[in-house]
Amino acid sequence: DGFIRTGYTGTELLMRLLEEERKPELAMKLVRSSLPYTWSHWLELGLTTSPEAWLPEQESNRRTTLNHPALCGGLGAWLLRVFCGIRPLEPGYRKIQIRPLDHTDFSVTLPTPYGALRVRQKTGRTEIRNPFGTELLP
Repeated sequence: DGFIRTGYTGTELLMRLLEEERKPELAMKLVRSSLPYTWSHWLELGLTTSPEAWLPEQESNRRTTLNHPALCGGLGAWLLRVFCGIRPLEPGYRKIQIRPLDHTDFSVTLPTPYGALRVRQKTGRTEIRNPFGTELLP
């Protein structure tokens, strides 16, 4: 039904399981869903950080923090690794593999020890600007 009922620890495990089972479409359905108990619900509330509660608008959650990164359940790392397809093959991103999901549009800038790695995909066309001193591998 699109609801996430796992808590933040289980959510990270769920996203990893969907990645391992090669079900990125289902994982993206969870990411994009605006139903309660989802990340997009927070965006609809106008939040730009991870609150301590899935439903921060409820009266019982009014005293919780609005900056609780653990509740993201590894979403940022998952988006970089699976959605954007960015995988460091050596420490510090010296060697990088980039294989984004098909049919996704995004633009990301990722700081590395060598400088900014920029990846943009629009309408199936991928543009990559890797920092000097790094190597892109297939």
